[in-house]
Amino acid sequence: QQQQQQQQEQHPRVAPAKKPPRDVVEPPPLRRKIRFIVELPRPLGVVLVERDPHPEDAMEAAAAAAAALAAPPATEASIGRADPLAMVMPPGAMAIVVEEIDAGGNADRQGALRPGDRILATSAVWGNDLWPAKNLERTLTAMRNRVGEVALLVEREEIVPRQQQQQQQ
Repeated sequence: QQQQQQQQEQHPRVAPAKKPPRDVVEPPPLRRKIRFIVELPRPLGVVLVERDPHPEDAMEAAAAAAAALAAPPATEASIGRADPLAMVMPPGAMAIVVEEIDAGGNADRQGALRPGDRILATSAVWGNDLWPAKNLERTLTAMRNRVGEVALLVEREEIVPRQQQQQQQ
């Protein structure tokens, strides 16, 4: 017995190697789009660019356009009278996207905008209406000529944390 103990001490048994786990394919993260209105004093301190919508945005826009055919088109919305968050962008509209935020600018100080945010509408030059951000030139003109604060209807895509996904199921 002593000999066996000595051999085990000199050559301890190695536990059998565990099999590596099978490749587990994680499902892609769930994404949600949120919309909100930001009011900023001029100058805003943001750089906006015009981009083609992503393919999934184009499919979403087509589905929204089909749904909008049943209802009157929401080309302009009033902050006081209609729900601007329900605004439907026309199919094929270019995306106006926040490219960067100037450090120390009004948008940076407020902290509501992030690079990648999509601008769906901006304040009309006068009054409480929101004009759809159909193209960059029109959007910038409305912002430059606006008297007072500029209201922006913003859409942001967020990843839903896994913990929230599991709670919802």
